[in-house]
Amino acid sequence: MARIREEGARTASARPYLRGAPLPRYHHHSPRSSGCHSRRSASSHLTLRRPSLRCAQRRRTRDSPRRRHFDVAVLSGGSSAGAIDRAAETRPASRQRYVRGARYTTIMSLEYATPAGYPDADSALVAALEAPMAEERRDVRRSEAGVLLDGVLATRARRKAAYDVAIGEYLAAMSVGARTLTFGYVSIGDYARERLGLNARTAQKQAKLARDLRERPALREAVWSGEVSPCKARIVMSLARGDAEASWVERAKTDTARGLAAAVKSLTGKTADEEEEPWELLSIPVPPEARPMVEEAMKVAGKQVGHTAPRWDRLDAIFQEFLGTYGGVEGAEESDGNFLHWPLPPPDDSVERLEEDLENETKRWVYLDEVQPVVAPHVADETNPWRIDAELRRLVAERNRCDEELGRVASVFSSLGLWRDAQFASFRQYCKERLGMGVRTVQQRIALERRLVMLPELRQAMRSGRISYEKAKLIAWKATGTTVKDWIERAAGKTCISLRREIEGEEEAQMWTRGWLEIPVPRHTIELFADVCKAARALARKPLTSRECFLWSVYQFLETWKCEAKERNTLRNRVMKRDLGYCQAPGCSRRAAHVHHVEFRSHGGADSMENEIALCAAHHLVAIHEGYMRVTGKAPDGLVWEIGLKPPRPEDLPDDSDRERTGCQ
Repeated sequence: MARIREEGARTASARPYLRGAPLPRYHHHSPRSSGCHSRRSASSHLTLRRPSLRCAQRRRTRDSPRRRHFDVAVLSGGSSAGAIDRAAETRPASRQRYVRGARYTTIMSLEYATPAGYPDADSALVAALEAPMAEERRDVRRSEAGVLLDGVLATRARRKAAYDVAIGEYLAAMSVGARTLTFGYVSIGDYARERLGLNARTAQKQAKLARDLRERPALREAVWSGEVSPCKARIVMSLARGDAEASWVERAKTDTARGLAAAVKSLTGKTADEEEEPWELLSIPVPPEARPMVEEAMKVAGKQVGHTAPRWDRLDAIFQEFLGTYGGVEGAEESDGNFLHWPLPPPDDSVERLEEDLENETKRWVYLDEVQPVVAPHVADETNPWRIDAELRRLVAERNRCDEELGRVASVFSSLGLWRDAQFASFRQYCKERLGMGVRTVQQRIALERRLVMLPELRQAMRSGRISYEKAKLIAWKATGTTVKDWIERAAGKTCISLRREIEGEEEAQMWTRGWLEIPVPRHTIELFADVCKAARALARKPLTSRECFLWSVYQFLETWKCEAKERNTLRNRVMKRDLGYCQAPGCSRRAAHVHHVEFRSHGGADSMENEIALCAAHHLVAIHEGYMRVTGKAPDGLVWEIGLKPPRPEDLPDDSDRERTGCQ
């Protein structure tokens, strides 16, 4: 084993190395010269004992151009110990590495091996990785573990981004014309959610990014080569035009996402941050006698903003109607700051200042491993929807494997709070700057990973393709160890959108049983409700509870719109009410606009409830009447849908040479 002699004792008052503390004096004994190095030295210092992460190690290259560059980190132990030992045998003895933890004032020397093909060689380590128990966390060497997990996590994030760029290009091609109708879908969001298992909004953003990059060749080249992340590309997209494109591309290669967003805001006055709005749980007590009024108000709001509108969007309509009538009351803008049972925090830029300070103090985290750019996979210029679909499904399968490993590592990294040791102000800043991802995206993947640990049958169903990632997110929080198999069977026989609507209906019924209105809402809905409470209290000129303010806004909304929302008792309206205003085509998320005769009236079809269904305009006028799909049977439960009436020709399908394409490089 390597021999170590310390001159500086580790003390609690010593400043961490990450903050730029001077290195202590030390004596170095080379294991190569003393003959102490062996395969055992690589595994004796680094152990991974399941289920706890005991030790991690990072190395600093002596010949690195940057003195604080740690380029490789390795875990050994468990099922991966043999792989590390075999790699150590192939390591050239001339390469000398140094090990140093960010929180330790001791430098040690150790010779080790870098596994060939680093992005793939550490998959066994990721598979063996598990978060330590609470009583074991004090034994974790945080600095070494942070550098190790950060390197693996950043590599996985860049590979995932490369796949997302290629997927976005194919999604943009699929969205041209009626290509999605070949598979029975009228929008790229429905196609991605039901056929690929991708989030509909994420797919739309990826396709939009691909279309915008086509107008900016320099930025497109930088994104495809991996030098600029998609997150940074979206930030500078509005200004990277014409002659200014080259300068913004060069700036995006070196500047941080925070710096780019600040520069864009200073020039345009608009926030270029792509981060999603934070969500919170709005909880309001509703007495049983007020429940019918609230339910009626939500239905009326749905008729105004759309039957497919989520519940938080309907609440926005109710609150905005109240503020439009009473928001100008004298004293409505004055408040004691109390809202519900906690005060709304005032606007504060302290987090932004802290992020900027840490960015400057750490010189943009120069001590972290420099992760090499990952080139996006090759994308052919295809116009055939069947070939585009085959390539998309192949890329999504590879992306899902990378995404699963990312979630596993991010779960351990986040649970240990290692982003603090890396000197980031928050996990949000770490995700944005280091991973190039939104914090909500990473947190959702972490939450799913933790549920998959408890539900191994659900993980196996995802890996086998029986259920998609989107379906797994829906049932992960509903299933238990005893009901997970039933949930998998239930999800396998339904579309993702119908499964989501069923779960939302069950949750709403349970919510009313508890006597509380509990709805996850974006931050702006919370602020709207705060303004409603201010206006109501100013109008009443006395203190009101949040429940009283909410019920007042609901009553005022019904008084305004209930008469307007009345409908005639016609056959069309009865069909719409039976189908809840949704398009009945499989996988469609749009609101219904037309009523379709299952058996055409020209073929003798009757005007009856059994022969009419609600459809969106695209499915009715294009998908069915132009021959992309067919529906037969009796509504509502006896319908038979035939999709893909225009089957592919042999030359439309990809051959073996098309499948053997180069992945991320």
